[in-house]
Parts: sequence; structure tokens; C-alpha cells
Amino acid sequence: MQRKADLKGLKPLAEEMLSIARSPVKPPGKPEATGLDRRTQETNAMSLLASVALEEEDYKTMEALDRERLAKIRARFSAQSAEVGAALNDLATAQMYNGDLAGAEASYKEVLAIDIATFGEDHPEAASVRENLSNVYFRQGRYDESLRALDEVLAARRKALGSDSEAAARTQANMGTVYKKAGKLEDSDRSYRAALAVLTAKLGPDSPDVAAVTANLADNLRLQGNLDEANSLLRSALEVRVKALGETHPATQRNLKALADLATARGKKDEAAGYTARLVPAK
Repeated sequence: MQRKADLKGLKPLAEEMLSIARSPVKPPGKPEATGLDRRTQETNAMSLLASVALEEEDYKTMEALDRERLAKIRARFSAQSAEVGAALNDLATAQMYNGDLAGAEASYKEVLAIDIATFGEDHPEAASVRENLSNVYFRQGRYDESLRALDEVLAARRKALGSDSEAAARTQANMGTVYKKAGKLEDSDRSYRAALAVLTAKLGPDSPDVAAVTANLADNLRLQGNLDEANSLLRSALEVRVKALGETHPATQRNLKALADLATARGKKDEAAGYTARLVPAK
């Protein structure tokens, strides 16, 4: 997915694309978009706008766009087509973020059946859907099922892409989160550190994705009483997030709150106050 700054820049273009696709007449000076091209332009614009909503954590807007887009794609393609599978996968993600876990599980399982029929059992697309299902299980508190699914995904990705692939590292990071929630902090540490080493090498130290794993590892260390290393890692993550995402981005704000809480736990009242002053007041 493109980063927030890129998506925000494309949002006006996507809105214009959508307006042109839905217009009964060609706007002056704009390219014609008729027949299949017009319908494709419409669903592509909706997909881009849904991606913007996801990045901004506006999940209700995301789901509304994805649901409408899926209906339009179902009207054009067979029920078992890859096009329907991809659109349904996006809707399932929106359902998950909006808390409709039963709906998300059903949608992802439908996508998995489509992908296996279309691409095969061991295809990377099928692995991605299994990872999404593991996230649903995680959110339902079904940690053992989540870890079993992730084990399958990790094995498939290492076989197809190599043990040092970015995709395998992302799966390890997800495993770290499940282990943490299950109370297995040492296993979580190992997973996060392994993922962090690969992602830093692949994406660079200034990647927001690296910052996310760094912050998760820091919270593990906090829970284990290693406050100084946790503080160092959280400060590193904050620096990246401010630069890449901005001061007011939800991830940056969560990072600031974590640093404020950690400073309080370390007895650093002035430091805590400094971080708290940078928090955006709740609306």
C-alpha cells in the first residue's frame, strides 16, 4: 500500500475519476470513459478512495466503498472469479476493522475457497488470506488457531520466497503480536526481533512498518520491566513516525501516549508532560 502522503495526494484525482465515470455525459476537456472502461474506472477509483480511508483509519467509509464496489464487480464477473475474490477480500478487511468479526471470517473463508480454486492451495494469494483469517481469530481471542494459521503461512512463504523475505518477516511480526496477547512474551520477543532484523534490511530504518514492529517490541520490554530499552525503542519509532506520517497521525499519537506513560513509570514527570503536551485533544 502507498504511504499516507501519496494517498492523500491522489485522493482528489480518485474523486475526479469517480465523478467522470458516473457522469452521464463526458465533461469538457476530459477523456471519454464508456462501456467496460467506464465501469473499470469507477471501481478503480472506489478502490483507491477505500485505501485512503484505511490509511486514515476511517473504517466506516472504507467498508461502504468496498461493499458498493463488490456489488458492482459481482454484477460483472462470475462468483468464483479472481476479481470477485480480490474485492471480497477488501470488504472482509473493512468488516474486521469495524468489529464485524463473524462477517469478516465468513468473507475471508469465501475468498480462500476462490483463491484455492483459482490459483492453487500453495499460492501466495491463498497464504495472504490465511494470514487475514489468523487476524480474525486473534481478534476473537482464538490464539491457538491464529498461531496455527500463521505457522502454515510462514512455512509457505519461506518455501516460496526464502526465509529472509519481507513477506515472511511480516508474518513473524504478526506471530509476535499473537504470542504477546497469549502471554508468551519470550516467544513474542524472538518473533519481533527476527522480523525487525529482516524488515530493517529490506525497507530501511526509516520505514513506518519498521517503526510499528519497533514499538511493539518496546511494549513487550515494558511488560517485562526493561523500561530503559523500551524507552529507547519507542523514541526511535516516534522519530520515524513524525517524519513519515506527521505529528497528528493516529500511530504517532499512540506512540506519544506510550512514551508519556513510560516516562511516568520511570519517574520522569517533566518528560511525560512534554509528550502529553503533543497529544491532540480528543474530540
